[in-house]
Amino acid sequence: MYRKILVALDGSRHDRALLAATARLATRTGAGVIVLHVGPPGLAASATHVAREARDELTAEGVRAELHSATAGRREVAATIAHAADAADVDLVVMGSRRLGELHAALVGSISRGVITRIDRSVLLVGREGTGISADVSVGLAEVSSPDDLEPVMSALDGQGGVHEVVALHVCALTGVYGGAPAYGEPAAEGKRTLDEAVARLRRAGFHAVGRLAHNLTGSVARAIAEEARLVGADLIIVGSARPAGVEGLLLGSTARAVVHLTDLPVLIAARTPALEPV
Repeated sequence: MYRKILVALDGSRHDRALLAATARLATRTGAGVIVLHVGPPGLAASATHVAREARDELTAEGVRAELHSATAGRREVAATIAHAADAADVDLVVMGSRRLGELHAALVGSISRGVITRIDRSVLLVGREGTGISADVSVGLAEVSSPDDLEPVMSALDGQGGVHEVVALHVCALTGVYGGAPAYGEPAAEGKRTLDEAVARLRRAGFHAVGRLAHNLTGSVARAIAEEARLVGADLIIVGSARPAGVEGLLLGSTARAVVHLTDLPVLIAARTPALEPV
């Protein structure tokens, strides 16, 4: 279960969805909350005011909350949030995310992208059209590309608590189209073995888990994940992320970040494990 959650606000109307998601998670897990607002340079008082109002709202709901405010230029906001998360040693960062479209998301940097590439902690991204995470998650869709993904995904699920059913999803990668038919780089039998192993490990860990094998017919794994989440009626999508660092991490899209821009559901990006650290 989470011990400490940081929610990063931007002073927009979307803050209400972020606070609602954070309050539900904190109530369910007993976690304390750090409310952070990073305002523009010269507006420290305004940043503090936004954070104080949000803290008071959470406190009124019985959540242990403290405020933290800062100012930074647009280019430094992500680094400021990441530094605050590391300094407070939080288990989860809750942030908003704009739906930019998949290509735009892959090429253009964003604050949420900048935070994800800088920290090794779980990040919950709540879309502007979304309603936040529900009090209990009936169905969590966990994307499993390989057995290496499972450990951080299980840790993220354990931190959430209250997930009634986990649908483990494996997407067979499409490598091209030959003669009008899709060709997969991964045989279906191999994908099924990966999926069966994931389901078995999830069940041994105490989760009610089922498996689902999907074929990437569009050339986009992210689109396949978003569509499968819709089909199974998921309340939450959980994905792993290798999170490349530096320029590569800022310029190149990943499946995890692209999913966020294709769904209204909250997306939980599992904390990076030491095995996935960049060299």
